[in-house]
Amino acid sequence: MRSKEEVLQLIAELEADYETIADLFQKNMLMTQKIELIEPDEFDWAGLGYPIHNLYTAFENYFLRIAKFFKNYLDKAEWHRSFLLRMTLHIESIRPAIISKDLFRELDELRGFRHVFRYMYQYELDPDKMRLVNARIPRVRALFPAEHQNFIAYLRQLADSVESL
Repeated sequence: MRSKEEVLQLIAELEADYETIADLFQKNMLMTQKIELIEPDEFDWAGLGYPIHNLYTAFENYFLRIAKFFKNYLDKAEWHRSFLLRMTLHIESIRPAIISKDLFRELDELRGFRHVFRYMYQYELDPDKMRLVNARIPRVRALFPAEHQNFIAYLRQLADSVESL
């Protein structure tokens, strides 16, 4: 079992990640407002895609910290989706589920977009698809705070139950 200090360090790291995610939500909102006020060109759509890409990457880093802390095995083949799905699982005697199935579905769409955005060299972003992906952000923004706070509460209980170094 981990020490109290290690649990408290994880809490601090996740809280810092939470702040990064909040900043990325804000950047997405600002870019969304800009897109609504102009006739967007391909660079504007890329400007909207960038914070969506970064937002999912921040979520993945948040979950990776948790997986490493609890020594959850990561499968190398198609690990991005299976890794995200694993965050919905309650693992008996290890940890509770980190996110709900609802949040998983929204984040999985962002994960798919991130892959396209990262590896798209020959094509322009499709504005209709961008709008669909971007429409998921408010739901993620609504769901995540409570799920984050629930997991932090679990970690605080865990910290109280383990001994210091």
